[in-house]
Amino acid sequence: MTVKIELQLNGAPVSLDVKPQALLLDVLRDDLGLTGAKLSCDAQVCGACTVLVNGAPVSACSYLAAETDGHAVTTIEGFRDTPAFE
Repeated sequence: MTVKIELQLNGAPVSLDVKPQALLLDVLRDDLGLTGAKLSCDAQVCGACTVLVNGAPVSACSYLAAETDGHAVTTIEGFRDTPAFE
């Protein structure tokens, strides 16, 4: 069983089907090819998997992808064309 989610990912609309238990980190890396967020501690303490959801930092290793439905998600790749990234 999957659920359909629609979100803004790095400023672009994205629609995809995910398993209800799928973690955001896995969807970003495995399904969308965005590998900037990393799996390191798997315990929400190291920050390697941090992404922004509606501008607030979250640990993608423990955040359900389905919870991003209707929200804005920004990964490190979303800062690629900004002065802060240069």
